[in-house]
Amino acid sequence: MSKIIADLSAENMNLVTSASNSSKSRRKRLTSGRSMQDMINKREQAIEKLKTEQQEIQKELVSWQNMGFDITDV
Repeated sequence: MSKIIADLSAENMNLVTSASNSSKSRRKRLTSGRSMQDMINKREQAIEKLKTEQQEIQKELVSWQNMGFDITDV
């Protein structure tokens, strides 16, 4: 009888350990996915910022051109 209880206790501990490891693994995957999404979001924000800066520079060049400056070398 004590052998059966010992076997069941050992099996129970294995299940608990397995579930814990699975949870850690799942949490790690979710975290890495979240950080990947953060990187993607930051990249998209940087691209939008560059597009905005490019538009501002373009407006400035047109302004200079309208004042009579030659901007063909720019």
